[in-house]
Amino acid sequence: MNKLRQALFPGILILIGGAAHGLAMHMSFPEVIQSSKLVFIGTVKETAPRLSPTGKMVFTDVYFTDVELIHKEASFALGSADGVTLSFAGGEWQERRVVVSGVPTFKAGERFLLCVAYDDPFVANPLTGGPQGLFRIEFDEETGQEYPLAYGRRGIMGLDSHGELRLSSPIESIVSGRAAYAFDPLEDLRYLVAPTRTPDSPSPGSTARVSEVMATKQVPLSSLLDLEAFLKLVEPLWNGKKGAEP
Repeated sequence: MNKLRQALFPGILILIGGAAHGLAMHMSFPEVIQSSKLVFIGTVKETAPRLSPTGKMVFTDVYFTDVELIHKEASFALGSADGVTLSFAGGEWQERRVVVSGVPTFKAGERFLLCVAYDDPFVANPLTGGPQGLFRIEFDEETGQEYPLAYGRRGIMGLDSHGELRLSSPIESIVSGRAAYAFDPLEDLRYLVAPTRTPDSPSPGSTARVSEVMATKQVPLSSLLDLEAFLKLVEPLWNGKKGAEP
């Protein structure tokens, strides 16, 4: 295959001016795991933009350290004994800036669990299923407990009968065993504009009403999986898969 590959994973990359649009095929969570050649946890140490060999596309190399390998196929080349480097389409090179929808950006110090399908530095997005293969690790600010968040900062509650992740509302922060859920217009607008039940209730859409909604989202973390429980959920999904290292 030629350089067309840099426009094809995980679906189609359409470049228009300084913006590009990536299309990812939906995958069930078991499909994401079973299609991954590498699954690891790592902390972003640095990012480095570069031009493709043709000079027509900007890519960003993301270097992860403090790596914990969860799963690796024997054929996957890490390229480094003390870290993992992944390349993503988009970034800034001199006066050129390319933004690719559906392709994540990273900052130093952030920690993630990543499911990787490709070790080719010229695919648009090496993650399995695009954003479906990326999980941010959020820390409880008081206890240090780790919680994986799916795309959109949504907590993970388990799998449903169809193999899809059951996700919470977007999480803003986790402190002392409680999650502060971010305001989600798609979920909360109906509640905010619903008629109030008593004359003394806050009027729909008022500041007090918004505060009331946010207060209801301060709930215990008991329904969310922490990192340890999430890894236990993942482990059986690739048991018996050929080509995996012990």
